[in-house]
Amino acid sequence: PGHVLVTTRHSGFKTLGPVRTLDVIHLDEAVALIRKRVPAVTVETAAAIAGELGQLPLAVEQAAAFLDETTMPGPEYLNLLKTRTAQMLGEGRVAGHQDTVATLWEISFDKVAEVNPAAGQLLDICAYYAAEPIPLDLFTNHPDELPEPLQSVVTDPLAFGKAVGTLVGYSLATRTTDGLQVHRLIQAALRARHDAASDGSPG
Repeated sequence: PGHVLVTTRHSGFKTLGPVRTLDVIHLDEAVALIRKRVPAVTVETAAAIAGELGQLPLAVEQAAAFLDETTMPGPEYLNLLKTRTAQMLGEGRVAGHQDTVATLWEISFDKVAEVNPAAGQLLDICAYYAAEPIPLDLFTNHPDELPEPLQSVVTDPLAFGKAVGTLVGYSLATRTTDGLQVHRLIQAALRARHDAASDGSPG
């Protein structure tokens, strides 16, 4: 007798039992998490940091760990977060967790590009839109503006559905009634990755 609780970043497990989707944490909880680790950070600054991080649990915990490790003043960290977002996502180590938000996303970016190249191209393009739901017909109505293989995929509803599903399955995007939405921090990490590739830098 008993229960088995499985945590995963992938979807498609409803046949095994009830699935509960965990979203971002509430702002009050994020502030409490930061201030429990670093009491010197004011409520206002902690709230601003959490807001910049989109209240993503691991990102908030990383921020708290970095502030604790470096004793950097909260306002200084907040400024770095605003001006060097992608770089700061790789800073701070959470106890018992080897990966950062940045490294977890890098692994997912590479895997998506491997299993579904069109999905990888779709994600790359979405990195340059606003962090609001992007209408899918923006792609299906303009295939000639897209690179291959995405160009061919958007003309096939089944193939395009699989490409979108790949991004959702790897927790890199959310499909809503209004379209496909990519978190702004994921967008920032993707843009930094593209910049590094353009510069010939590793990563």
